[in-house]
Amino acid sequence: MSGPNAHSFIAYGAPAAQGSKSLVRGRNGVPRMIEASRRVMPWRAVVAASALAAGVTVFRDDVAVDIVAVWVRPTSHFGRNGVLKKSAPPRPRYADADKICRAILDALAGIAYANDRQVSRLAIDRTWGTFSGAFITISPVGENGHWVYEKVGADAPRKEQNENE
Repeated sequence: MSGPNAHSFIAYGAPAAQGSKSLVRGRNGVPRMIEASRRVMPWRAVVAASALAAGVTVFRDDVAVDIVAVWVRPTSHFGRNGVLKKSAPPRPRYADADKICRAILDALAGIAYANDRQVSRLAIDRTWGTFSGAFITISPVGENGHWVYEKVGADAPRKEQNENE
């Protein structure tokens, strides 16, 4: 979803998943939680820097976020002749989609929106490409900040058709 007020940008680098936390004790003995993955903080910094470089500004109302996470297909997916193996997965399976979203949404807090609670719609696709990174689009939600829902199904009102149509 995009429109005249949407912000789109690319963050280059392998998308990292924000998932589990680890409990560690500091030098003073006080326990604290840190990210279990060492790749999350650098990835969030890349996403934040890319958004700022693209001129992303803070939305005050709800937003929709669309993400296309891209990885370079490993050479092990290809045979000696350079043809893609039948056993190669159709989509990357490096990380859970929700955990990739979590890292990106947290990186954009304070840049594209005040808090990730403003994200009303979230879509992600994982795919192979010629580079690793993420295409990210942030757009305001609907006209006047409202979504329009239509009832579908057998009991939904139907548009009357003119006999001449």
